Amino acid sequence: MHSYTLGCSIFHYDKPEWNYWDIREIAHALSQICHFAGQIKRFYSVAQHSCEVAAMLIHVGEPEAAAWGLMHDAAESMLGDMVSPVKRLVGAEYRCLEKAHLAQIAKQFDLPAEIPAIVKQMDQRVVAAEAHLWCHPEFARQRFPLSAEMKEVMRLMRPPVPPSQARDMFLTHYSEIFQVAL
Repeated sequence: MHSYTLGCSIFHYDKPEWNYWDIREIAHALSQICHFAGQIKRFYSVAQHSCEVAAMLIHVGEPEAAAWGLMHDAAESMLGDMVSPVKRLVGAEYRCLEKAHLAQIAKQFDLPAEIPAIVKQMDQRVVAAEAHLWCHPEFARQRFPLSAEMKEVMRLMRPPVPPSQARDMFLTHYSEIFQVAL
């Protein structure tokens, strides 16, 4: 069995149902992972991306989905970020592993068993806006058509922040959305 004891988390790669996820460690790890596999003008963390998804869900009147918006990439804190095209290429095994870890996260953080469709939609909108704002313009133009809706999302996005600020931003969003003091 492959397991690691971190600060407070206990993590088993092959037995996700045994895992305990500490929110501070999720925030820290996601703040250290650069979105878009680092192919970006400036460091932009997965933690900040998750905060943007949650904030946009609240902005469009979907506050009940904001918890999953914040946590939708939480498994990446231990599994690492893998860009979508690579996820599709490596096949079902990785997606199955990620899904199993997200199920444990859902259970531990009292989230619905499935990520709501609105979260997946907002994630894609935010990814597209991030591409236009922070990636090479040709990359963004080829993959994400610019629309009025996209421009509105882009207008609401916060500029990239350093990892320590992204970690704190994630924990602040967590505290507000889950209504817990940290």
